Amino acid sequence: EDHAKEVLKKHTYGIKYISDRLRKNKNFIIELLKLDVFYVDEEDMQSIGDSLKDDKEVMELVLTKNFALYKNISSNLKKDKVFFKKALKTHFEKAEFLSLTFKDLDESLRNDKEIVISILNGLIEKNSYFYDSHSLGSNLKKDKEIAKKVLQLEDNLENFDKIVTSDKEIALIALKNDPINYKYLSENLKSDPEILNIYKENVISKLNKKFERYWGNLDEKIKLEPEIKKIYDEKYKHYLTEIQVGNIDHFEFDIPRILLEDKKFFLDAIKIIKEDQLDQHYDSVKSFLEMSELANDDEIAKIIKKFK
Repeated sequence: EDHAKEVLKKHTYGIKYISDRLRKNKNFIIELLKLDVFYVDEEDMQSIGDSLKDDKEVMELVLTKNFALYKNISSNLKKDKVFFKKALKTHFEKAEFLSLTFKDLDESLRNDKEIVISILNGLIEKNSYFYDSHSLGSNLKKDKEIAKKVLQLEDNLENFDKIVTSDKEIALIALKNDPINYKYLSENLKSDPEILNIYKENVISKLNKKFERYWGNLDEKIKLEPEIKKIYDEKYKHYLTEIQVGNIDHFEFDIPRILLEDKKFFLDAIKIIKEDQLDQHYDSVKSFLEMSELANDDEIAKIIKKFK
């Protein structure tokens, strides 16, 4: 026992390598877990005796080392709200890097507003993020307070109930965060003049920074708005010019896929490549078509057959 202890202290991990008897020895395991430098991974956790996975003292120490191992504790402890609150508080206070996986929490906790608010507040204080609103309990997907906090953490309204997506105050917050939220709003809000103006203003700002990420998620009617369409047209002309002056090295990688999937742009690009004898793009064009629905277009297929 003393030899095993010294070896583990030296290497700072390795519960999985010791005897079954020692892995079930509560005092031995606690002594290791109290060492500041000792670490526990998932294999170690799986090898610990089942009775210890239901022991609050041992599991509190384990979760202090690696909160992601919450998914491996006993089903009994997973449902223990008091135990979870204490472990969560310690995690937020001590963890340098948060390892809370919300979807792994027991359903009773994911449906508990007090618990979820504590988690979201902790993440907000840590300037972290939350992309697990799909795992919220069904009741909390109707909760406006929860929705506002989730939006502070970079998530969107996709998984929330219509009670939330019909709320104008929440809609305005959501659109200022990310215009992608427009498609999750109720139909009434989508036609609200104030909502539309905020949406367009933010779309213009986002498109100028990250065109491809946002264009594909835009509402089709918004794409036809003159100031929005102008951005697309400018990108269209820009990339055709880039092909012409030789600034495009890889046709399928250097041009936004949104444009490449536009038949008119693709035909204009092919015309430039043929007229300017930019033979270096032939293989790249064919490679792109192997992954595109445009390959099924008869007009494009005829043109590609003429490539060398």
